Amino acid sequence: MPRTVTTTDLAQERSRLGIPGRAAILAMLLLAGGPADARQRPNPCRIDPAYRAFDFWLGSFTVAPFAEPERVVGHNRISLAADGCALLEQWEGASGGHGVSISRLDPITRRWAHHWAAPGCVIDLEGGPDDSGAMVMTGTISYADARGTRPFTGRWAPLGDGQVRQTFREQDPETGTWRPWFDGLHVPIAKTGADDVP
Repeated sequence: MPRTVTTTDLAQERSRLGIPGRAAILAMLLLAGGPADARQRPNPCRIDPAYRAFDFWLGSFTVAPFAEPERVVGHNRISLAADGCALLEQWEGASGGHGVSISRLDPITRRWAHHWAAPGCVIDLEGGPDDSGAMVMTGTISYADARGTRPFTGRWAPLGDGQVRQTFREQDPETGTWRPWFDGLHVPIAKTGADDVP
């Protein structure tokens, strides 16, 4: 346990080292250990199973419309990031489009968030797994044009054999009607998983 640092200790150390008062305070705090070292705390992302709820989406995939699985529209790579605390998505469309997302669990609210960025729009969603194990989130999409910001939902459902169905819907702000924005099938090229967490 760090010892208590007194003002006398600070004055003596400042005098001994020949350094100004503020620097002496910082030096003594560092020598005394200061607050508990965060590096010694266990990483919750490695031990809390809630952080693994979205791991079914990890891997490298070809992506096709769900209704036309033979028509590949792009490739998606989902990998663990931040020492297992987030999922990083890297999308490359067949026509040259690209985008990235970060999905992560909030340790306080225990809700998942998905933040997507691409030329033309950003998506911010929040939610969590449903009873079937699918990840379901709601939020908004914000376009970089006159369409502005609209309500948006996302659902990622594991289908077996590493396949994932990803469904996005957007609400028309004038009519209130929800319509499909994307309904895709992720077919694994090479699967990675929770074993990537050291």
